[in-house]
Amino acid sequence: STLITLGLAIYAWQRRQTVGSAPLAFVLVGLSLWSTAEALRWAAADFSVQVFFAKSRFIGTDIMVIAFVMMVFQFTGLRRFVNWRVVTGILALLLPALVILWTNESHLLFWRVVEPVELGGFMGLRRENGGGNYLHAALSYSLLLGGLLLLSISYFRKRSIHPGQLGGIIIATIIPLAANIL
Repeated sequence: STLITLGLAIYAWQRRQTVGSAPLAFVLVGLSLWSTAEALRWAAADFSVQVFFAKSRFIGTDIMVIAFVMMVFQFTGLRRFVNWRVVTGILALLLPALVILWTNESHLLFWRVVEPVELGGFMGLRRENGGGNYLHAALSYSLLLGGLLLLSISYFRKRSIHPGQLGGIIIATIIPLAANIL
């Protein structure tokens, strides 16, 4: 999946002058980082390496969330919000949870428990979420759901010049969100 999403990211970046293409490229880069970190976590035999990649995946998810919000702003005609100040503001919201994540061993606020577990001959991680994880999830899902709300409003008010694309983005966002929540 990493190679496919990276290939799509390159394709989107080459068309970055098209509305939504540049943020889409970053969404895809974030997804690539996320899936690569997860694959490397499962491939690692060492516990500390698995923990490192379990943490690293959040870099990909945060890039994806920020880029998704920028893409939504472009598609809904709110291009004035597509700037570094807004990106920095969103990052500032997510940063405390990331600091808690990367310093988890000293306080156990992100994951209360992180321990190795054997799963069918493979070593995995057992994690119990702490407040930092719930904070990060609440912020990320709020940003994604807020973006979906803006997309839906734009779609139903027929304010988009690309209603088919807008509908596709809405569906393509709802499906993995719903699967992840369940």
